[in-house]
Amino acid sequence: MASFRNAAINIVERGRKEGKEGEWIDSSTAPDIYKSSFPSPKSLILFQSFFFFTFLSRSIIQNKKKKKELKDLQKDPPTSCSAGPVAEDMFHWPTTIMGPPDSPYARGVFLVTIHFPPDYPFKPTKVAFRTNVFHPNINSNGSICLDILKEQWSPALTISKQQNDMG
Repeated sequence: MASFRNAAINIVERGRKEGKEGEWIDSSTAPDIYKSSFPSPKSLILFQSFFFFTFLSRSIIQNKKKKKELKDLQKDPPTSCSAGPVAEDMFHWPTTIMGPPDSPYARGVFLVTIHFPPDYPFKPTKVAFRTNVFHPNINSNGSICLDILKEQWSPALTISKQQNDMG
């Protein structure tokens, strides 16, 4: 990119040929489209800083939060629930939920998938049952209809909290 920029500036500085007589004009009188097309070093630094703090730091926060939640789940797992990532894929967690005792779901084992969106924890996880379940908060596709997974979502919510609310 730098060599293209340098070549373009050299052409503009030599002037450009105009008219039938083939006269050259000074680059100071010609519009310098090349200089305005390339960002200044200062604006590049500002863009890089913006990119790092907006996107990369968000990604770091996401991974740290998921790793912390996984560690917390392993240290103090919720009763009758298990969850964790598939291999190295921190965005996809298969989960098992045991049916609560004294309920129509007692002794049932329910497979659930938790999918983390790229902008987690700022957006809610997508949670769906892979096991067919008849429940008023679960649609025919297995998607869970809970307010904490939609309008009541908070980045402070954890997977343990979500599992406790489902179980």
